[in-house]
Amino acid sequence: MRIRKTAVTLATVALASGVFLSPAGADSVPTYCSAWGHTGVFDYQACIEKHPGSMAHVLKVKNLSNTAAYGVLITLGRLVNRSGTYCMKGSGQSFAAWETRTFTCYSTRESGKRYMTSGAVNKGGHVLSPEITG
Repeated sequence: MRIRKTAVTLATVALASGVFLSPAGADSVPTYCSAWGHTGVFDYQACIEKHPGSMAHVLKVKNLSNTAAYGVLITLGRLVNRSGTYCMKGSGQSFAAWETRTFTCYSTRESGKRYMTSGAVNKGGHVLSPEITG
């Protein structure tokens, strides 16, 4: 009973503080990423995560500068069977010095369909995740 009460307390504290506890090890979600792209003072990478009922389209962006950056244009897209839609198109974002941020949107996972993530920073080059099948 004491162990269960501790687990419930930890879960409540995690939810209240906005912390998301994710599984590790064998239970982790399969993730497939592009090589890192670079434009200006930013590195960025497109990933696709294969969840049981959905696909997460993820764009990771790193500010490599020791100064803050404002008005950074982020574009995140999802491609399903090579047909694309935007999750974010030229969305203005601010980054603290050395900050890394992750932008995510989801697609419903369907067997046999092919999924990719597209991402860009400041209208520079763009990156595409590997294509995976749902």
